[in-house]
Amino acid sequence: MGLINNGWLSILILCIYTICNAGLAHGKQTAAQLIDEARKLLAHKDYDDALRLYGDAISIEPDNYMPYFQRATAYLAVGVSKPALADLTKVIELRPDFSHAIIKAGELHLKLGDLEEAEKTLSTINDQESLQLLLDVTQARKFKADGYKAAAAGQLHEAERDLSKAIELCGADVDMRHVRADVRIKLGLIGEAIHDVSRAVKMTNNDVSGYLKLSLLYFEIGDAEKSLDEIRECLKLDNDHKECFKHYKMVKKLYKSIQGIDKAVNEDRHADAIEKTHRAQEIVGDHPAFTTFFNKRLCKSYRANNDAVKAISACSKAIAGDELDTSLLVDRAEAYILNNDLDKADADFQTILDGDSENREAQEGRQKVAQLKKQASKRDYYKILGVTRSTKKKDILKAYRKLALEYHPDKFEGSDEDEAAIEAHKKRFMDISDAKEVLTDPEMRKQYDQGIDPMDSEAQKEQQQQQQWGGGGHPFFNQGHRQQHFHQRGGGGGGGFKFRWG
Repeated sequence: MGLINNGWLSILILCIYTICNAGLAHGKQTAAQLIDEARKLLAHKDYDDALRLYGDAISIEPDNYMPYFQRATAYLAVGVSKPALADLTKVIELRPDFSHAIIKAGELHLKLGDLEEAEKTLSTINDQESLQLLLDVTQARKFKADGYKAAAAGQLHEAERDLSKAIELCGADVDMRHVRADVRIKLGLIGEAIHDVSRAVKMTNNDVSGYLKLSLLYFEIGDAEKSLDEIRECLKLDNDHKECFKHYKMVKKLYKSIQGIDKAVNEDRHADAIEKTHRAQEIVGDHPAFTTFFNKRLCKSYRANNDAVKAISACSKAIAGDELDTSLLVDRAEAYILNNDLDKADADFQTILDGDSENREAQEGRQKVAQLKKQASKRDYYKILGVTRSTKKKDILKAYRKLALEYHPDKFEGSDEDEAAIEAHKKRFMDISDAKEVLTDPEMRKQYDQGIDPMDSEAQKEQQQQQQWGGGGHPFFNQGHRQQHFHQRGGGGGGGFKFRWG
């Protein structure tokens, strides 16, 4: 029994020995296979799996420089500089004469702004490529030093120029990007500063102050949504950061208010949008970018709400903050039309056309203004009653009653022998009555606002012809409407005139 046990023990030991030797042999083979498979994945841009396989190969053969070098290549392909540099440094340690790795390491040191290490690394070889990179190192050192010196002296334009030249060579130098961002902020180049800080935080782990800075910059240009996104990143890294939390509460409240404003506008609840906008303005005070932002909203909502005077004011303020937004000029022009200021409306439409001669809204706007001017040259019902195009029906009736009482034929105080004065008084009263008739009837007023006088037989005839030429349709009024309307009211002297209050 003991012999059997000893025999089995010998077999077991032999199996373990064989398996271990086979495993070691297989391990060397597996490392080579891993490197080959990783190369294929890298060629197909499957970087994550390639990096994993290179790591496995390194764990099997830690003294083989090739997987380090190829993993560095994979890191560079996905834009990760520091791990790539660590691998290249290991490659140079394992094989000091590998010039390609030395060049790559020198380039990375230069890109990261580590000029001393770049010079030290590149000086170990002597070829054309390394010499050119050493010249770049010298230039970068000079531009960086000059840029920092100019920034400290408040010479902002010179600092921005020199730092930009240095960053062309040292694009991943985080500190230099922050310095240039600060210079650009002082120059008012906020968009460019945002670009610098965005790049910097992506190249740095746990950059709490960078995310706060980025959020504040987005807030500065009036972008509440992006400001909120970046401040959330700050709080992810440090949930107890007081400055981040304070800014987060404010910008979250602001963004929620803006969403409410936009929802009200989209649902045509413009009075509600106006009220919400004024409340949102209280959150940011007189902040320039948000003042322009809110004035844009007020411009459109006041115009949609037919409040011409307030629309003109809000639009003008918005235009002062953003002269390139032609939609604001369109809105202000429409508000001018509501306010019977056709010349100013025409000027706004022309301003748009000066910059874009094909702008359809502006072309149609000028045509509309021309038609309204032609109409006003005959009888301007709004001016007759002393109201504007945005005046509501109840106020039109109020204006009518006041004027009708003043110009009623029985109120004529001149000489009975002055026939011209009597006729002028009657005509004035007839104009007042016609104005009231048109402006208190929704369909007639709509037609009049489009440039067609429902009381003008010639205009009706022209409109009828245009409708027929345009493919049919029917005229809104016939040619005899005005005469019929006058006879219904009575066209003679005071005795036969039936006065109506409407």
